[in-house]
Amino acid sequence: MSGQCGSNPVWTAPTSDDARFESLFELSSDLTCLIDVSGQLERVNMSWEARLGWTKADLSRRRFVDLAHPDDRAATAAALCDAAAVAETRGFENRLRGKDGTELRMIWSLAASPLRPGIGAIGRDVTGERRLQRELIEAADREKGRIGRELHDGLCQSLAGICTLSATLARKLAGRDDPAAAAAAELTALLKQSVGDARNLARGLDWAGVTPSSLPLALETLAANIGALHPVSCILLHDRHLPGLDAQVATHLYRIAQEAVSNVIAHAKATRIIIRLRYRKGRILLSVVDNGIGMGERRLEAAGIGLRSMEYRARLIGAALMVEPASPRGTRVECAWAVDARTRNAAPAATLSPPPSATRPVYPRPAQT
Repeated sequence: MSGQCGSNPVWTAPTSDDARFESLFELSSDLTCLIDVSGQLERVNMSWEARLGWTKADLSRRRFVDLAHPDDRAATAAALCDAAAVAETRGFENRLRGKDGTELRMIWSLAASPLRPGIGAIGRDVTGERRLQRELIEAADREKGRIGRELHDGLCQSLAGICTLSATLARKLAGRDDPAAAAAAELTALLKQSVGDARNLARGLDWAGVTPSSLPLALETLAANIGALHPVSCILLHDRHLPGLDAQVATHLYRIAQEAVSNVIAHAKATRIIIRLRYRKGRILLSVVDNGIGMGERRLEAAGIGLRSMEYRARLIGAALMVEPASPRGTRVECAWAVDARTRNAAPAATLSPPPSATRPVYPRPAQT
């Protein structure tokens, strides 16, 4: 403070570039650090102690990767390698552990320094945001389940009762050779179809309890319902034998497929949808491919909420979500879940990009145990 305006202090900006950098670095509420070529923390700002309890002395020459959650260390090391190899800012997400064991979920921006070897990193704490996202998704799932049960127990039962009365009327009219018997029979057939459609809709809303063994059945039912209710062919292709996954993962994978298919129906103008569930190289791969108009900018905006919902669900189970053009046309949505991640608790989504090449600067990777 170097000046006064009445009783209010006036802040004077530092005059030199170095002083400006020092102020921005230290006063940032985000976690800010410099990482050297060996992956060690060269410098950190005051927010590290405020948010994680680590003092500057605690962190001096500590490896950045070692502060990450054990399940996130490989992805963190890969992100450092990637950032060191390109002349642009890269982002990734991980969890950091505080001195007292507290975990913070962080979104990082990484950039290689143009002046000296190493990386500058800025991390924003999104722990509260991720918790809110999880709670909103869980609340939405509970509400879908409630609506599905009410449809099944209310509307479906009412339609079934009307269908029974209509069938009885049709038989009586047919016994009297009444010309209206054919119309009554047709009405009964339409009511049966409506009962089936309502039950399928109720099942689709109330798949909250998807189990690992029932996931293919749930997806098959989803495909059948889409084909019955919309002018589009929808089929499921899946491996006969799939490795184990817990109920939470199965439920989120189902909901991701359901949302992807809903986006196709609403925006893609497709005539064919293929849902695939496969196991490849240690990962469960769930994909939804359509032959529609593709994911242009307008479609991405229109599908914004649904796309964010899929991203949130993928992040909650530690999966990677990719949306890309399909060949020769249409869109491909793929969710990849690593089987060895089934014990993770809401690990962040990784990317599907290939690992860094051997020519890139290599930051130390955590030892395999």
